[in-house]
Amino acid sequence: MMTSPLTGSNKKDVEQIISWLSNAEVFLDADKEVLLQVAVKSRVIELYPEQTLFEKGESASAMYIVAQGRLSVHIDGYELSELTEGHIFGEYALVDELPRSASVRANTNVTLIELRKNDFLEVLQQDTRLCFAVMKMMIRRSRRMNELEERLASSISEIQKQNGELVQLNNEKNVLIDLVAHDLRNPLTSSRCAVEMLRQETSGFSPDQIDSIRLIDNALNRMKSIVNQILDTEMIDSKRLKIAPELIDFAAILKEVTDSFLPFAQQKNIAIVTMAEATIALTDRNFLAQIFDNLISNAIKYSPVGSAIIISLSRNPGFIRFEVQDQGQGIEPDEIPLLFNRYQRINVNPTGGESSTGLGLSIVKKLVTALNGEVLCESQVGEGSRFIVLFPS
Repeated sequence: MMTSPLTGSNKKDVEQIISWLSNAEVFLDADKEVLLQVAVKSRVIELYPEQTLFEKGESASAMYIVAQGRLSVHIDGYELSELTEGHIFGEYALVDELPRSASVRANTNVTLIELRKNDFLEVLQQDTRLCFAVMKMMIRRSRRMNELEERLASSISEIQKQNGELVQLNNEKNVLIDLVAHDLRNPLTSSRCAVEMLRQETSGFSPDQIDSIRLIDNALNRMKSIVNQILDTEMIDSKRLKIAPELIDFAAILKEVTDSFLPFAQQKNIAIVTMAEATIALTDRNFLAQIFDNLISNAIKYSPVGSAIIISLSRNPGFIRFEVQDQGQGIEPDEIPLLFNRYQRINVNPTGGESSTGLGLSIVKKLVTALNGEVLCESQVGEGSRFIVLFPS
């Protein structure tokens, strides 16, 4: 950092300083004579890029005006603003002894005009017009601050109003979804019971009619799954999740869930191979069953006909590891981070025409997080996918 004092004999430098001072807001109302007095008392400072003028906490005794270049004002690495030609800073150092509140560093080659407190006070004693110039600047700043505060208050009021409307609309949406989903459950249950009766009395039906009954049953099951996922999502988002931990046999719950999917897997000639260690730990039974249900359902949904799904459950030091490995199409690397977002659809389609709401994996993520666990996905295109859940033990 180079500092050059100015003297009255160096006329060329003084005129240059006066030119720079006249561009600064603090001196907009100062006449040429006042500018001359300030210029004679000023110093020129040259900074090169990345050079620091002062650090936060250092003692303050001077005001600066940017003549050329750009500087960064920052606190703990966070940039607050960039100062350019005509900007003034550090003016409070002319009236108090408080340390610097931020650090200042050069972004480019910078030329500054430095006016120290003692020199400023000496100019004030000689000519009070500088005091009036500074007062006018402070008044302009105060008016701008008042205008900004008024606009901010108006914006906050409008935001609060819009937020209230959004909260009301969201509540109405939740009520509507609950009503629709719950009202769909009753006719769905009745329809599934009727179809189940038809499936048990197939002696009087033709093969085409039996196929139609199977298609209706599949469609009703998909509708039930969609309704349940919507209700689960709304319950999670409304913070109505209540964990009821108890000692659970993970392997027993896994067997119940896996057995319920055997007919679905058989329709696609998919083999489910399960390797589960006896594992007992404290967790929520319903959450655990939902996690198993969603991941196994997804594996079947995206597996090709005639393939196999490998499921494993093992206890490790400090955690329980659950894996579901399929032989599907695999997932593109850039899509893996998006898998657990709500309503996320990826460029992989179910292999049997099944529907997908994009909710299943987001529900898994939230339930696993609620149990203080972690869910991961490993996948390569053309080589299938592996979903891994790590439960605390």
